[in-house]
Amino acid sequence: MSLQTTKRGIAIAKEMFRNGNGDKPILILSTSRPVFWEKEAELKKEMVLEVEAGLDLNDVIIIPGMEDSFDEAAEIKKIISTQLGAHKVSLIITAERWHAFRVERSLRMVLPSWIDIKTIKVKAKIERHLDTSWLRSFLCSSTTLNYILWQWFFGLIGPLMSRRQMKKKRRAT
Repeated sequence: MSLQTTKRGIAIAKEMFRNGNGDKPILILSTSRPVFWEKEAELKKEMVLEVEAGLDLNDVIIIPGMEDSFDEAAEIKKIISTQLGAHKVSLIITAERWHAFRVERSLRMVLPSWIDIKTIKVKAKIERHLDTSWLRSFLCSSTTLNYILWQWFFGLIGPLMSRRQMKKKRRAT
């Protein structure tokens, strides 16, 4: 979990709200790994309150325990359609700079084209992942090079994996 990207997202929401750029922003904060997501959500909520952005926890939607970028994108699509309505939506993504490409690509595959997506790449310290799989944790984040290669590789094959997941989910319903 990278709390640096969350801090940057909250700061952007604060600026938007302060400058009067449109409606009051809604923060959609994603959490990872079913085992750790509750603690991560708690930390992120504390960050929202600490920043004094003019936002309260009613302006925050937490997505619990995401395993991959595709499920995260599908959950964001559901939130937009059920809670934000069908009006023009601008989605500002803050993601770690090496992960941003993969996140944006997944969202563009899943979300309707009328949703405006802007990606802000955040330079964040590469931290060891809290992962239930020691192998994934090691391969993905033991060194900066491993992390960059992991993100690059899954950025390339992500669309193929997403299409496969979409087909599986359609067959299951």
